[in-house]
Amino acid sequence: MICSFQAASNKHISHLAIIATLFSIAPAYATGSDQRLPLKEGWNEQTLASFTNGCVLAILNPARQGYYARAAQRGDSNPKPFPEIEISQSVKPMCACIGMRIAHTADLQEVELHQDTLAKPFIEDAMKGGQCKPGGILASAFEKKSSDKQ
Repeated sequence: MICSFQAASNKHISHLAIIATLFSIAPAYATGSDQRLPLKEGWNEQTLASFTNGCVLAILNPARQGYYARAAQRGDSNPKPFPEIEISQSVKPMCACIGMRIAHTADLQEVELHQDTLAKPFIEDAMKGGQCKPGGILASAFEKKSSDKQ
């Protein structure tokens, strides 16, 4: 089952964890062209939903841990609550977009065997502002971080 996304290696999940640590990943369901392509063998609405949910959890869980760890490092024993709902709502579109792109690229059995390898280019593309680019709070955080460097 695609929920195994959670079990993907830390090396590749770290791309997603970095995203989540900055707080939120929003938009972009596949824009146009991928939506019209047929899904590869084994993919359907249920497997796409399972992939998306696993992806969201793979981002959310380390983000939550990092949030509270950073608060503890700052000596903040009573930080604001982790914005789980906002982040989840923001992460889901990106995860759904990545899942859809993978479902148009490889059959489900191949994804189950090589998920890290198959997901990595789509994650990297999203982080470079590609088709599944983050938006919302994360996009704002990236913009702020970019403007702080200038």
